[in-house]
Amino acid sequence: MSQHNSRTGSRAALAAALNPVVEPLKAERVQLLMKRLTYWRLSTDRRSILREFRFPDSGSARAFITMVSAIAAETGHSPTLLIEDNRVLCRLTTPSIGGLSLMYFATARRISLQGGSPPGA
Repeated sequence: MSQHNSRTGSRAALAAALNPVVEPLKAERVQLLMKRLTYWRLSTDRRSILREFRFPDSGSARAFITMVSAIAAETGHSPTLLIEDNRVLCRLTTPSIGGLSLMYFATARRISLQGGSPPGA
């Protein structure tokens, strides 16, 4: 019986290590990180970050979504993506913690490197 509990305990420890409790970032830290993200904006409720990307055509916008999906699969942080013709709106948030995590800022930086012009460019 103790052997069974030991395995269960090991599984619980492994699950905790793989899914650590993440706390939302404090407002001051979010503001500092936002200064480093060009063209991204903080939502009015301060629980997500958003950016609009523009492309020469809808095919390029769809290719961008494919690249972002690959990043999401790697990081385990899936953005909300809305596509309209040659524009893509990307929103990153962590509903389960009620705010933003550091990982989303790293993910936003990786997404920004995939291309697309900011609005008005």
